[in-house]
Amino acid sequence: MALEPIIRKNHRNLSILVVMRLRNTVPLAMVALFCLFTAACAEKTLPGLSNDESEQNTQQVDTSEPAVFEVQLKLRDSDRILAGVNVDVQWDDAGNPSKTNTHSNVDGLVRLEFDHGAQLLGVIANPSAHSAPGSMETSTVLLGGQTHRIELVLPPAAGLMGTVYDVEGLPVEGAKVVCYFHSPEFVDKQIDLKIDVYTTSDENGRFAVGGIPQGPFIIEAAFENQMSVWRPGGVVDEGEILRDLEVFLEPAHKVYGQVIDGNENTVSKAFVVAGKPNRRKNRKATDHPMVFSHGPRAIVVRSDDDGMFVLPAVPDSQSWNVNVRHPDFTRSISVVDAGQIDVWVEMEEAMSLVGTVTDSDGNPIGNTQLWLLTYGGDISVGTDTEGNYKFSDLKDIDDVYAIAHHPQHGTALLGPITFGGDSQSLSVVLTKGKSVSGRVVNAAGDPQANVGVQIKGALPREDFVSDRLPEVFLGIDSLLTNSNGEFRFDNLYDNKFMVSVYPTGADAVFKNGVSVGDDLQIVVGE
Repeated sequence: MALEPIIRKNHRNLSILVVMRLRNTVPLAMVALFCLFTAACAEKTLPGLSNDESEQNTQQVDTSEPAVFEVQLKLRDSDRILAGVNVDVQWDDAGNPSKTNTHSNVDGLVRLEFDHGAQLLGVIANPSAHSAPGSMETSTVLLGGQTHRIELVLPPAAGLMGTVYDVEGLPVEGAKVVCYFHSPEFVDKQIDLKIDVYTTSDENGRFAVGGIPQGPFIIEAAFENQMSVWRPGGVVDEGEILRDLEVFLEPAHKVYGQVIDGNENTVSKAFVVAGKPNRRKNRKATDHPMVFSHGPRAIVVRSDDDGMFVLPAVPDSQSWNVNVRHPDFTRSISVVDAGQIDVWVEMEEAMSLVGTVTDSDGNPIGNTQLWLLTYGGDISVGTDTEGNYKFSDLKDIDDVYAIAHHPQHGTALLGPITFGGDSQSLSVVLTKGKSVSGRVVNAAGDPQANVGVQIKGALPREDFVSDRLPEVFLGIDSLLTNSNGEFRFDNLYDNKFMVSVYPTGADAVFKNGVSVGDDLQIVVGE
C-alpha cells in the first residue's frame, strides 16, 4: 500500500501540513506536521483483549449478528486524542491471514465489524504525527452480538526536520526524503528494505518526518539522478525533535557489471556489495551529539542467471569497491573508478566441505550446528530442513577436525578431515543417548550433594588443543551432583574419558578410561 504525500505551507504559522492519500484503499486523511508511510511494530506487546470483561460478559452471543471490535488509541502520559492514525487489524479468514486497514476517528477510536467466529490475530498502529508505531497480538475469537474492546497505548513520536542540499550547497525542492528506523550499518546490509516513513522536500529544500520511535534512524534523499552522499543518522529519544539536519546530494549514475569464473563462464546468484571504501569510519559530527553524517549508502544486489548485476546509483565523483561473494568461489574485490559505467568481476573456485547430517535410521536432522575447527578460527554453519550443510570458501585449510551437535540427537567429533587442495564431502551420523552417569558417595555410602564433577575426553592426537574437545567447546563438561549424589553427562561422543570429582574438604578423585554408557560409583574422602 502506497502513500502519496502532498506538502502545503501554512503562511500564518509557517508550519507544514502533509496530506497522505492511500491509493485505491481509503479516503484522504490529514496529519499535522509529518508525512507517514508504512506499518512498523512497537517494542512491546500488550496482553489481553478487553478492558471491561464484566461488561463484555453480560452481552448475549448472537451468531446472526456481527462481532464488533473496538480499539481505543491513547498516547502514553498524554490527554491528546490520536485521530487519523493508520491502523492495520490482522485476522484469520478461514485459515488465511488477512488484514483490514482503517483510521482512528475523531475520538481516537477504531471500530470494525466481523462475522461471528472470526479470529483476531493482532493490531498494528502505524506511525502518526504524535505517536510512534505500536502493536499488540492476540488469538481471540470474536463473537457475534458482542463488542470486544482493547486499549492500545502508544509511545510519543520523535520528529526529524532538516534541509536537502545539492552539490553546490543549494536547497533541492521536490527531493524524496526517506527514513528507516534502523542504524546505517543495518541498512547498508539489506537488499530490499521497507521504507518506514517518507516525505518530499518543499520549495526551500526543507523536510519534516514524524512517527519516529525511540532508537536508531537514518535519513536518505534522492532527486533526478542524484543520491545522498552525506546522510544524517543516529539515535533519537522518545518524543525528541531534532532540527537542522542536513542531507547532501550529488549526481550519480548506473554501473553495469557481470560476474564470471576463471573459464569466463557466468556466475549466477553471487552476492554483490558495492560501497565507498572505509564507509563505516567515514562520518562527520553534527550539532546533535547522538547524530552523525554518514557517507553514501552501500548497494547490495545479486547477480542474475547470466551473471549480470546493476548498481543503480554510484556518485559520479567517487571510486567504489565492489565486493563479491559466492559459496563456490573465493571472495573477489574489484574497484569502480569515478565515472566508470561497467565492471567485470572474475572469481576463483574455492574449496568447500559439504554433507548431510542424519540419525542412526538415516533420517535427516535439520537445525544441527557444525563447527570446523581451523587454525585461523572456528567456522560455523547449520543444516537445512533436509539435513544438508556446506562450509564454503575455505582457504589454506587441511587436516582439520569438526564438531556436529544437536541437543536432541547427540554430538560427534569428526576428523581429521584432509582436503589436499580439493573440496570434500562428509556425511555425519548423530546418535542420541551417549552419556556417562554416576553417583558420588562417602566411605559410609552416604550420597554427596553439590559436589563438582568434570569430564574430559582423550585427545585424538598430541597436537589437539583440549579446549576443542566437544564437551569443553560446548560447555557441557562440568556440573554438580544432585541431592542423591547423582550426576549425568549427556550428548557425548565415542571416546575414552576421565571423570574428575572435587569434593569439599577432601582430595579430588579421578576415574580414567571411562566409556559412554558407563554408570560409575565414586567414593570420596577415603
